[in-house]
Amino acid sequence: MRTRRALFKEYFDCNVFPAPDKVTIVCSLDQLAMCLLCLISSRALSNRGPMGYDIYITRKENWFDKLGSEITLSEWIAFVGSDPEMRLDGYAEAEVGQGKMLRVESAGLAVWIAYSKHGKDGNMAWFDFRRGSVVAKNPSPEIIAKMSSIARVLLAKVQGDECELYGIDGNVIAQR
Repeated sequence: MRTRRALFKEYFDCNVFPAPDKVTIVCSLDQLAMCLLCLISSRALSNRGPMGYDIYITRKENWFDKLGSEITLSEWIAFVGSDPEMRLDGYAEAEVGQGKMLRVESAGLAVWIAYSKHGKDGNMAWFDFRRGSVVAKNPSPEIIAKMSSIARVLLAKVQGDECELYGIDGNVIAQR
């Protein structure tokens, strides 16, 4: 099993150097923006650790595999356009303190507007297209259930960071 640090390096193509009082990330500016959004989101929304936890809609054997069938960006955009519960935003914003905002832009970034907590206390169910998969950070069982319904349409599966598989109800159905 790969460590979160190794997965972070592989997925974001970044080097991560954790220390007791700071985390050093070596990557491009675009990668840094996504890393920061993930770190900020995970600290605000998750108790699973500072990196957060991603769940993927993927066709690959394992979400991190370099080879395998991929969801295309055009497929994802077509799906979002066909689902009245989804909206393609192309960006996400998070407050980073002192009234400052971090904005990340991605052509495949969409939001589930029918999410029961949509807009409440800043909650948004973001789905981002990355490397042939669709990803949600720290999703609740409700969001994972939505991911499962999307996966059925896209002929894919829902898989977590640690390769566990999720069912239509948002619960784990198989561990790897």
